[in-house]
Amino acid sequence: MKANAVLARLLELRRRGEQRALERLIAREGDCHHGQRRADEAADAVLRQMAKACAQERQEIESFRGEAVPQRTILRFYEKLDAMMIEHARLRVVEETARTALREHEEARAKAQRELRACQRATTKLDAAVKKQSIDTALRQAAFTEAADEERVRTPPALRSPDGRGA
Repeated sequence: MKANAVLARLLELRRRGEQRALERLIAREGDCHHGQRRADEAADAVLRQMAKACAQERQEIESFRGEAVPQRTILRFYEKLDAMMIEHARLRVVEETARTALREHEEARAKAQRELRACQRATTKLDAAVKKQSIDTALRQAAFTEAADEERVRTPPALRSPDGRGA
């Protein structure tokens, strides 16, 4: 019986480990979801900034049409363009950082999935061993009971001990 208790305890520990692996996977799924959302938001910010920059550039160029433009105004225009390009580059870095974080989250999720599958396989194997051990124990107990019953039938009542067993 001690072996059964040890196997049952080990199975319980394996199931707890499997549960923790599942919880880690769920957490990594959440990280991936949030990472995807941040990456999408960063990409949208880049697109919005680019559209805004293009619209401002067209508006400035339209304001120059048909008249002489002082050099100082042209220089201010180029300064605005430079500022827009710097902002665009900054937003691209933010987007790339978000994409990199997303890839790291996806790798962590894949690792958590592998760990969960390994825990599940180990638990399934141990569960099968516990079931086999339980069946073997039940069969052995049935055989002992049957042998004791046969012994009781074969032993005359006068020779039986007070507890009902043979002499």
